[in-house]
Amino acid sequence: MYIPITALTSTDELWVGVDDYRYHVLGVDAVELKNRLTFDPHPIIERPVLVRKASECRARRRADLLWAGGTSLHVVSQAFIDALVEFGATGWETYPIDLVNGLGQEIPGYVGFLEEIGGAGDVRSPYDDRRCAFAIDVKPPLYDLLKTRKLRFKKDVVL
Repeated sequence: MYIPITALTSTDELWVGVDDYRYHVLGVDAVELKNRLTFDPHPIIERPVLVRKASECRARRRADLLWAGGTSLHVVSQAFIDALVEFGATGWETYPIDLVNGLGQEIPGYVGFLEEIGGAGDVRSPYDDRRCAFAIDVKPPLYDLLKTRKLRFKKDVVL
């Protein structure tokens, strides 16, 4: 059994997305990068992924799992990662990101997050063939630890 968790989606929360503009300036295909993050079980990330605060949010608050506008990009806080390490959780890996606000100033304390595709670890994608845009599945004991740590995310409602 797994519990799906999602980002907080109020416009007062920090929302993010792959920084298409910076990738365009660099002449890099951001669509190919997004596809790798969605479908590749173990994508090779050679440089930090360029991420920007979404213009739609007011960003007064910062959660530990950030909303990425329905893309399969997952950005989590270092506190989230620290809890996974303490628990000894399996089924995940991180990659570096370069997260900036609308003015191009760094927003520290976050990393890119890849949950296991089709796996049986403590953390996995709800789908067998891709990472989910909206949720990450965690085993109940890990969910309990994340809540005990008062990390900011929400339990998804399963229909």
